[in-house]
Amino acid sequence: MSSPFISPVRQLNLHCNDKKNSQDQAWNQADNYLIQQLLQIQDHKSKKVVCINDAFGGLSLQYSSDMYSDSAISRRWIRHNAKLNQVTEPNMFSMHELSDCQGELYLMRLPKNLHYFQYLLATLSNKTDITVIVSGMQKHWPSTFYQTANDFFANVEVLPGVKKAKCMLLSKGLAIDNFTDTHQLSFPEFDLQCRNYPNVFAREKLDIGTRFFLEHFPDLAPYENIIDLACGNGLLGIQALKKHAHLHCDFIDESAFAIRSAADSLQLNDVIAQRFSLHQMDIFERFPEKQVDAILCNPPFHQQHNVSTDIAQRMIEHSAKHLRKNGSLYLIANRHLPYKPMLKRAFSGVNIAAENSKFFLYQSIK
Repeated sequence: MSSPFISPVRQLNLHCNDKKNSQDQAWNQADNYLIQQLLQIQDHKSKKVVCINDAFGGLSLQYSSDMYSDSAISRRWIRHNAKLNQVTEPNMFSMHELSDCQGELYLMRLPKNLHYFQYLLATLSNKTDITVIVSGMQKHWPSTFYQTANDFFANVEVLPGVKKAKCMLLSKGLAIDNFTDTHQLSFPEFDLQCRNYPNVFAREKLDIGTRFFLEHFPDLAPYENIIDLACGNGLLGIQALKKHAHLHCDFIDESAFAIRSAADSLQLNDVIAQRFSLHQMDIFERFPEKQVDAILCNPPFHQQHNVSTDIAQRMIEHSAKHLRKNGSLYLIANRHLPYKPMLKRAFSGVNIAAENSKFFLYQSIK
């Protein structure tokens, strides 16, 4: 189902997931507020407009402007929605390329986490004669996000809320050139290290689900080829490679920064390049037509700001297709999430390999 987005520029029909009868909406009032503010800039038509962090095309398809994103999922749906609406697909770039961008007006949807926001502001603060318009829903906009803008821009104007959306105008960047964009961690109890880039889950600590998985790590000795799906910084796959010298691992994540984190973490843990491959993609979107012996997965249960099992369900269904017969999916999940019925529909056998008061570690056998 498409959700019509009627802005002052054009009407777009936008999809945001694969469900036929989905009630999910691919835009919100923050998109509309941002476009309204852009139109109030007198000479905006003569300036290069760039979109940052657009999720489904509500912004970038208005002008077919350049779009910078960390997300393969967003890129997939923007391509889909461009075709659906018969508009020109925007040029799409990874966030680490933002420093080379020559835009003049930047339209930014507010990121979920503070450090990622700081990274974007630090990058933009080094550009001259630009205006940044940031929008988001008020319930997703902590006060620290307002405060941090003053660390990177001399002019910060917070606009009144409109229909539960907020907007902020930034100009005169302070040219911050000493921002630290990575965070390195060591876990001697597992003999592991990692380096995390902005927007990577659990950037400053070991995620408790990953910790539980590592504490109850399965015996992968019978296997040869495995996948670390939704790999983040790659610690699950790296642990498998360190424990079993014969294994090869494909690391898959939809985040470009996650793949960069996994690449750096593999190097930190002295894993040679012949033993792994790295893929930024939406689950198995462009994965080679091959089957593997085991898949390790700590799936996300949020889509944007909303709690959702849709991504995990797709991961479960596609994992079953990419496993050899008798292959195993090892999946860590909060106890309250309804994954067991999904696993039973996709696999011939589902076991609980380990559990505590917060998590189940499932082993599902094809």
